[in-house]
Amino acid sequence: MNVALCVALEQVILRYWMWNTPQDMLVLCNTLLGKQGKLAAIFNTTTPGFCDQQRGGAPPERQYTNLHVSFEILRGVILCMLRALKMTGMEMTSDVMQRCNANFCWPVTINRTFSAQLVGCTVDDGSNTDTVMWEEVLALITQDVRQMQDIIYSHGLAADEQLLKIFTCDRRLLMLCYVYNMLVLSTLNGKETMISINKFIDFFIYLFRKNLPDDQQFGSLGSYPDLHNRIAALAHVIPSNKIVNTSASFFNKMSEYYSQFPELTPREVEAVDIILIRAMETLVADQLFSTLMMCFKPCYRYHPQPAAFMYSVLYCLDKTISHTARARQFVLEICGQLEDRDGKYALLTPSFISDNHQLSLPSQFCQALVDRILQASNYPHQPPAFAYKVTAVLSLIYCYIQ
Repeated sequence: MNVALCVALEQVILRYWMWNTPQDMLVLCNTLLGKQGKLAAIFNTTTPGFCDQQRGGAPPERQYTNLHVSFEILRGVILCMLRALKMTGMEMTSDVMQRCNANFCWPVTINRTFSAQLVGCTVDDGSNTDTVMWEEVLALITQDVRQMQDIIYSHGLAADEQLLKIFTCDRRLLMLCYVYNMLVLSTLNGKETMISINKFIDFFIYLFRKNLPDDQQFGSLGSYPDLHNRIAALAHVIPSNKIVNTSASFFNKMSEYYSQFPELTPREVEAVDIILIRAMETLVADQLFSTLMMCFKPCYRYHPQPAAFMYSVLYCLDKTISHTARARQFVLEICGQLEDRDGKYALLTPSFISDNHQLSLPSQFCQALVDRILQASNYPHQPPAFAYKVTAVLSLIYCYIQ
């Protein structure tokens, strides 16, 4: 199996399913997930064992016979389908929903957001969570930290031998422990952490000495083209939400773009969308949510449809989540990245940016509405700040009333 092609396929699937209109999504769902659909065989089993070797459920020779897309990508695709159903008010066929509910165990947050769509689904409230796997991960981290300390404080190894012993193939999988838990940083002291970082840098220098990179490629990785040129080139590459481009010219343009601008931001936008959606649904801590927004908001300079993305997220969420200060921060941080691309106040008016529109009581909303009506009804020559910019039509209406 060509891993690079599979990764490209997952990226194209996510791009179309995350950024298509809800109407196009329903047509795509009926085509792919219906009784005669090409992906209907994915849901023919009642357990996900055929895509998880650790759970079993199928003979080894039948592993991956039907599914060539990762289970996480498939789950994200189904969530896009549920979001389109909720926005359009339409219903998916019962057989497709039964297959989805039989093969997926949905968390409480998803069930709360799509309660009308996930009828009869299995809900995981976290009470039956198996902690054995996490205990094994913690044991691996502890073991790896001890091995790292032994290597750091051993004086009998040469420098190259020490580097190769730290970064060998049998230790590569333990890097996931660092990424997902970061417990190694709390276990090592400051001196050991600094020595580990220096060893990591020395390892890169060692690789560059053994494998000299291509000068042209190395120079392109160190260059940063103009932001406006990158965005303008990207606007002609990313497919529109109304036109599904399947021709070879689209993929040729994609290859041309990445050869001119070798950076990974546009490839990460779909995954960033999913991360922020889950962060809004699961009500993560405010500090963690602010950190996620600060890290990922520059990616939305390359997003083809930021307004549609924000609207779909806030519309599908419960009102107790969508009408909060966090939702306001979510909108302001993303729209603040679009000034370089679409100009200032492209999506939000100055009134929305300066005022707080999240009024908790209906009486407050009515009072603000009445105040604005009074302000708009009594002005001699100049409309209020929140009025529409084009005043010619308002002047004609005012003259007609007089």
